[in-house]
Amino acid sequence: MAISLLQPPSFSLPAGVILLILLGLLLLAMALGGLLALRLRPAPMPRPSPWEDILNILPLPAALVRRDGRPVAANAEAAAWFEPNSPSQLNAHLSTLVRRVVSGRQAETAQVTLSEGPATVRAVPLPDNRSPASKVLHSGPAVLLVGQPGGGQAGLHLTRLVAHELRTPLTAIVGHADVLESCSPADEALWRRSRDFIAAETKRLARLVEDLLTLSRLDASPPLTRSINLRGVAESALALLYDRAEAAGLTLTLNTPVSLPRVCADPDRIQQALVNLVDNAVKYTPPDGTVTLKLVPEGGYIRVEVSDTGPGIAPEDLPHLFEPLYRAENARSLPGAGLGLTIVRAIIEQHGSSIFVQSRPEQGATFIFRLPVAR
Repeated sequence: MAISLLQPPSFSLPAGVILLILLGLLLLAMALGGLLALRLRPAPMPRPSPWEDILNILPLPAALVRRDGRPVAANAEAAAWFEPNSPSQLNAHLSTLVRRVVSGRQAETAQVTLSEGPATVRAVPLPDNRSPASKVLHSGPAVLLVGQPGGGQAGLHLTRLVAHELRTPLTAIVGHADVLESCSPADEALWRRSRDFIAAETKRLARLVEDLLTLSRLDASPPLTRSINLRGVAESALALLYDRAEAAGLTLTLNTPVSLPRVCADPDRIQQALVNLVDNAVKYTPPDGTVTLKLVPEGGYIRVEVSDTGPGIAPEDLPHLFEPLYRAENARSLPGAGLGLTIVRAIIEQHGSSIFVQSRPEQGATFIFRLPVAR
C-alpha cells in the first residue's frame, strides 16, 4: 500500500540570513582569490580596500572593526553604532561585544542599546594571523558586525541549519587554502588538486546561496498567476533536463491527454517546481530507469504527478522531505543543497495547493500536487 503524507506548513526566510551568508561568502571568495593571485604572481601588488563598496551594497547596518573597536569601514545604516560626537568611537555596548568575540573567537548575536533604541547585532570574528586568509585581509579588520532584522524562532532555526551546512565545506576550503599557501613550484600536482577542490566546493556553496535567494524571492513576492498552457510548461521543464537524463541513461516521459484544460498559475514558478521535482527524480533513479511527468484532468483541477523507478523513500525520511536542508542518509553524497523540495513546496503553497508523496521501498516515488483549471 502506498504511503501518503501531507507536509507541515513552510516558514518565511529572513532577509538577514541571506545577506549575512552572502557577505560571508563574498569575504571568503575575496580571500581565496587573493591566495590564488599570490600563488600565480608572487610579487606583491597594491590593492585598494574594497570594504566600503561591499558594505554599501547591504541594506542592513554593517561595519568592519579592529580588535580595539576602531572602525575600518561602515555603511550609512551603521551610523547609529558610533558615538554621535566621535564617529571613530564604537558604541560602548558594541565595543564590549567586540572584545568578547575577539577573546573567545566565536561568533555571537547580542541585543545592544543604541542612542535610537535597542538593536540586535551579529558579530563574526575574521581569520586571525595564523590563517592564510588574514594576509589578504591585511590583518586589519578583526570583527564583522551586521544588524539583524527580526526572524523569530523559525529564522533562528534556519540560521543554525545554514551554519551547520556551511561548516564542513568552509573548513575544508580553509584547509586546502593552507595547502595552496605552503606549496612550492615543484608541488604543481598538489597545488592543482587543492585548487580544483576549492573550485568545486565554491560552486556547491554558490548553489546553496542561489537556492536561499530563490526562497527569499518567493517569500517577498506573490505569484503572477494567469491562464497558462500547462502542457507547454511541462514540455519546457523536461527539455531543460533531457541532456542530464540521457547522460544518466534514463528515459523522460510526458504522459498527458492531447486536449488539456488551461490552468491558473504562474508559469515561471510552476516550471521551476517541475524542474526541481524531475531533477530530484533523475538523481535517485538508476540507469535504464524512467522518470514520468503525468498531467491528469480531475474535476476542476489538473493533477500533476512526477514519478520515478528509483529505490523509493525510507519511511523515516518521509516526514522530513520538504524541510530546509534535509538530506536523507543515502543522499548525502549526491549534489544539491537540500533546498530543492523546500522551494517546490513554497511554490505550490503559494498557488493555494499542497504537495504530498507516495512511495514504497524499491518501487520508486511519486510526488503529487493539483492546480485549478482556469475559468
